[in-house]
Amino acid sequence: SSNVRDRMTLVQTEVLAYSVQKKPETSSGIRLELWETAIHAIGEHPVSGSGVGSWSTRFNALQHEKNPAHIDIAGNGNPHQEFLLWGVQLGIPGILLFMALLMSMWKDSLRMQTHCARATQSTILALAVACLFNSSVYDALIGDFFCILIGLLLALGRQDNFGLPTIPITSSSLRDQAISN
Repeated sequence: SSNVRDRMTLVQTEVLAYSVQKKPETSSGIRLELWETAIHAIGEHPVSGSGVGSWSTRFNALQHEKNPAHIDIAGNGNPHQEFLLWGVQLGIPGILLFMALLMSMWKDSLRMQTHCARATQSTILALAVACLFNSSVYDALIGDFFCILIGLLLALGRQDNFGLPTIPITSSSLRDQAISN
């Protein structure tokens, strides 16, 4: 659609402008600065992180180093990227822990009936993609939505309510299923 194309063009323009000027004057520029600061904070404490709830403190401290006139953000800020948020707070092991959580849920979905597995996997994939561009688990509304939906889907997948056969989701099983139909 033209709206999506226009927004993508705007993002591209904002990213290029930020890469030249390093001034976070646009929404994309602000996000890029948050991400750069988060990566720097992870680099300071890659193994242990800065501690749970430390994002705003670390962001403010790093911004004050660059600009003493920086106005502190509130204590509940986030870098608009879930993986980086976990990295700042818990270090690289925190990022790996979050990825392991997602993979664990994905692995559980492989034992479900096909319809439940696909719904669960689609939701986990949507969460993972959303986490690349926002702190989706941290944010109250969307985080609650994903946590409740994934929990319900995992619970539904443990039930055998429909008596449908479980079909492993692999490309060969999809091909075999298509051939048999």
